[in-house]
Amino acid sequence: MTNFVAAIKRHLFILAIANMAIVSAILAFRKATYSETWTADAKLSLADVNTNLTADLGPLGSLENVSPKFSTQINPLRLQTMIFLSDIVMRKAMLVDPESEEFEKISEYRNLFKVTTAEQAPVIDILVEASTPEIAQERLEIVISTYQDRLNKLRENNSAAVSNFNQDKLSEAQDELRKSQQLLESFQRETGLIDPEAQLQAQISLLESVRNEFISVGSEATALRNKVEVLSNRLGLTPQAAITALSLDQNQGYLQVRAQLVETSIRLDQALSRYTALHPEVSQLEDLKRSLESQIRTYVQESGDSSVFSKNLFATGIEGQEQFIQEMLLGESNAAAKQRQAEQLFQEIREIETDIRKIPEARSKLLELERNYEVADGIFKGLAAQTEQANIDSFNSYPNIQVLDPPNINPVPIKPSLALTIINGMLAILFANVSIIWLLERRNPLLLSKDLKDFQFPLITKVSCPENEVIFDHPQPDFTWLATSLYSSQPPGSCISIVNAEPFESGELVSVKLADALASIGFKVLLIDMNEELCNSLQLLYSTRTGTGLQEPVGLSKNLYFASETTHNLKFDAASIAQGVFEKYLRCQMSSSSYDYVIVSSPPLLKDSRSILVNKVINNVLYVIRPGYSRRSSTMKTLEQLNQQGIEILGIAINIESPAEETFLSNQDNSNTTKKEFKIGKLVNSNNHEPKK
Repeated sequence: MTNFVAAIKRHLFILAIANMAIVSAILAFRKATYSETWTADAKLSLADVNTNLTADLGPLGSLENVSPKFSTQINPLRLQTMIFLSDIVMRKAMLVDPESEEFEKISEYRNLFKVTTAEQAPVIDILVEASTPEIAQERLEIVISTYQDRLNKLRENNSAAVSNFNQDKLSEAQDELRKSQQLLESFQRETGLIDPEAQLQAQISLLESVRNEFISVGSEATALRNKVEVLSNRLGLTPQAAITALSLDQNQGYLQVRAQLVETSIRLDQALSRYTALHPEVSQLEDLKRSLESQIRTYVQESGDSSVFSKNLFATGIEGQEQFIQEMLLGESNAAAKQRQAEQLFQEIREIETDIRKIPEARSKLLELERNYEVADGIFKGLAAQTEQANIDSFNSYPNIQVLDPPNINPVPIKPSLALTIINGMLAILFANVSIIWLLERRNPLLLSKDLKDFQFPLITKVSCPENEVIFDHPQPDFTWLATSLYSSQPPGSCISIVNAEPFESGELVSVKLADALASIGFKVLLIDMNEELCNSLQLLYSTRTGTGLQEPVGLSKNLYFASETTHNLKFDAASIAQGVFEKYLRCQMSSSSYDYVIVSSPPLLKDSRSILVNKVINNVLYVIRPGYSRRSSTMKTLEQLNQQGIEILGIAINIESPAEETFLSNQDNSNTTKKEFKIGKLVNSNNHEPKK
């Protein structure tokens, strides 16, 4: 808010001119457009027509026609308002309007009418504007007549459209009904699904009985397989081996060879008990045994299962085992039969489950087809009823509109509102002022504290220099602190330049107060003025102490001396400064009068070309900025010029002239991490002086 007020002060002249221009434009526009407007109004009502009609349509049922009632969802008054303001009505009325040549667009003509509806009654209020009362009445009569003609046309179109539409749609509905019936019958024939619920319960019952039978048959097959497995383990034969054993037992040659093998084995055992294994008789018997075993192996291979040869049963025959073998083979046959029956039952279960899963889907399809049939049947019956109704019903969708109050001219014309003009003018002035300030500030904005975050200075301090306040021998604490800080970094014998970018930043007052603070500490200080603003201020306040044509500096207070171009005829132009005249003058003053400090009030850097030459000679600069006045571009340009010339900047003095400007320092960042750094060199120290007592 403070910055905004300061911006208003800076651009007050431009804002005053802009505001006068806006006020003049508003007054001129009001004068050019001021005219009285006459109005006429009329009232229309919706007729309540009772045409209750009942007709017998034979097999299609009965048709009852009841007059429509007003509804909160479908408002007939709203519909009539839209018809009244429609483009067709407005265009036809505008063509025959007395002032039709004044309107280029239908929207302009429509804006002359204001249509409102009553809340508790079917009444429409119409208000029209015109330049004369006669035109207002005639215009309203034209529009009402055009509106009623439009309603009659809509009724005719609606009646014809309903008849034509119903005839075509009735044929389509009949075809759709026939098609849906055929689809339903075809689906029932294909699926056999008539009563889905009953058929589903029957399938579930059948599935339950088949599952029980499947479990029973499976148990019997398992028991038979277990019995076969027990007999097989006891006999040491597989079922196939048992079959082979039975077939060999019927072979006489096999039986004879097996008997010889048994006898030979007995004789071999007896010979081994009497002789050694190398005895000729033992060898003969072993050869005979091997020959018999080879013959048995041949019989077994011919039987089709060579694996049975290793069984002990074939070494002694199957006497006494035929019954067990037969039971095992019979059990295996029965188990296989039960297994096949179980597989058939399992397949039947799968088929029943598949049929059950298909029933819900088929039922959904059946319900959908039945629903489509019912919908088609309902549509056909409804259209048939509407067709019959169109032949006997005389009621139209658009109710009759009656003129309740004929057009009436209001005796008092409407005048433009002065208050509205004033409010609009104030808003226009406010918007224009804000826009102008924003544009001007955008082109050259004020300096903000964040703009200095990219730079690093050894000293940043605030000082207070109210305008036209110069009191010697009573330095302010801000300047006392500043003088002490400069003394700690700049020993006596130094020359310091006070520089600013623009004249309104009060750099000359900072020069005076800093010089006074150094003098109050006890240093002998020479204040050299190269700024006309400082000279004018000092001559105004201390005219008795200064004059013109002086040769030596004038004492303003104890230890403080003053010299300027105006009072001492010091003419330092750019050429002389470049030739070293100014530098020689400084050295002469510091050596002859033993000044501890020389404070030079440098001219504004952007306004005087000598400033950069003076500061380059001194090479010690205290830069002054003034919040609310210093511009970003000016400050940045000045700092860049000082940096390019290699001029050392001692610090920044922020001139705070009012408490409102304290906000500039609220976000000041004194961090050592910076993006740009200015050189801080050693100052020239020609004399090592102590403060003079």
